[in-house]
Amino acid sequence: MRLSPKIFKMSHHQNKGKAFRDALVARGWHESQYRYSNHVLFGLFDADWRPDDIADLHGKPYFLYPHAARPMVQYDGSVTPRTDCRAMFVSAPAGVYLMEKIGYPCEVVEVGWSLTPIKRFFPRATVERITFAPIHPNSNGYLHAVDKTLNRRAYARLLDYVQKQEDVTVTVRFCRDINDNGLGEEYRRQDAGIIWKQANPDSSTDDITRADLVIAHQTFAYMAVALGVPTIMMGEDIAPRSGNTDIGYSYSAHFEDYKDYLMFPLDILQGETDEVIRTAITGSEAVEDWKARFIGEPFRPDYFVDCIERRL
Repeated sequence: MRLSPKIFKMSHHQNKGKAFRDALVARGWHESQYRYSNHVLFGLFDADWRPDDIADLHGKPYFLYPHAARPMVQYDGSVTPRTDCRAMFVSAPAGVYLMEKIGYPCEVVEVGWSLTPIKRFFPRATVERITFAPIHPNSNGYLHAVDKTLNRRAYARLLDYVQKQEDVTVTVRFCRDINDNGLGEEYRRQDAGIIWKQANPDSSTDDITRADLVIAHQTFAYMAVALGVPTIMMGEDIAPRSGNTDIGYSYSAHFEDYKDYLMFPLDILQGETDEVIRTAITGSEAVEDWKARFIGEPFRPDYFVDCIERRL
């Protein structure tokens, strides 16, 4: 008797699903190369708001892997979740806690941190290389004015700090058009000593591991924390938000209920910059506690595949 092949369909978002795909392939699963196939047994997607992905399964089950490193608190009133997901996989205990807190309707399963290795924090005595990664626009080039303003404010604080130091190199790692990041030509003219580097949102870590300090937001910052690099975030006190245009742009509805839990302890826009940087490079219990909750333990590939196979 011929055995049916084990085939799944998958969406690929900024290389964030690689560990999940590799785990399935290692266990004998094959990714479908077609939009629709009768042989596909399930879908694995980073999001449930692309209706064609799910419709093409024709009733077969689907699962979600993390769309971003930060738990999907956009489902708290900013994005309406579907109720037919077989299970959402999350990276760390915070994902389970926050999905329960906001009333996410489907099963949530923690499978470990998959984006990078997890390394112990390595303190620095001084800062010589800083990577600043502004909040990047969506694929259509849209970035809300709130986030453009955050990028400008964070960059201004960083620039003020750097101008008082000696032998500090700053790499501004930006994605897509720099003007859409809110940092136009007027910023680049005045900062001839700053390295402006266009990059892809592909989960690469070179600009993290070569830095003494990373200043960033969401996934890039979370990866820096996981890799043990001193990290500062920005705009952590502003509610999570979502939208590809000004029309329909919205904020998470109950942010105040979990704000203190979600916020990273160090924010370039909160407190004296010198002191925030000093705390970042020397380390703190508050950051280690946050790391345990939001980065957690390494990805467990066999457990992940077992979770899927038991739910088919």
